[in-house]
Amino acid sequence: MDRSELLEKLDYAVLHLDEIEKYNVRIKTANAEVTELKQKKARIERNTKEAAFIYCGVVFLGLFIGFYALLSRPFALFAIICLATFAWGWIPSLILHKTIFKKRHQIAAQKFEAEQVLPAEQAVHICQKELVNVKNDLRFKEVLSLMPDYCTPEALGWITRAVRNNRADNLKDAINLYEDARHKGLVEHLTREQRDFAAQTERNTNAAAKAAKSTEWNML
Repeated sequence: MDRSELLEKLDYAVLHLDEIEKYNVRIKTANAEVTELKQKKARIERNTKEAAFIYCGVVFLGLFIGFYALLSRPFALFAIICLATFAWGWIPSLILHKTIFKKRHQIAAQKFEAEQVLPAEQAVHICQKELVNVKNDLRFKEVLSLMPDYCTPEALGWITRAVRNNRADNLKDAINLYEDARHKGLVEHLTREQRDFAAQTERNTNAAAKAAKSTEWNML
């Protein structure tokens, strides 16, 4: 394989990896949207606003009757009316929520699912299918077979630049250059971490010595 053919294959693989990454981001975003829509659908199904409104209406009515009774009756009657209102107000609201309102919420949830959830799920399936087609591309799989351990955006991009900039004439030389650069980067990273750790240790030691000296002077 000559250099121009190798560079063409590498450029094609780089574009495909970039496309795969974009599909992964789209699928992740679409899945998050589907999850949010399903949660919204669940909230629609268990909506209790109408039942709560009826309950509050019954309670306020009972309080009004209780205050009216308080004007001419003992306080005990007012308390009894209020307690009875709170207790009985739950019954019509609960019955309506379990019958009429429940059916209404189910219909609203089914409509929301058909208009929002299902299209979002279908978009996820389409993206996943397109991603499979991209990964199964024959030219891309050919490059994967040539360098299976280096088909990452970082590695493939580095190797492609090495070939394009005439630093390597073949794939083997480009991979060796990449391994040397990666090893050098790891060594530099470890050296920097060791240097930072030594500097931090020295600062801690100096701070401890100053604190001990200050304590000694205070004791004198």
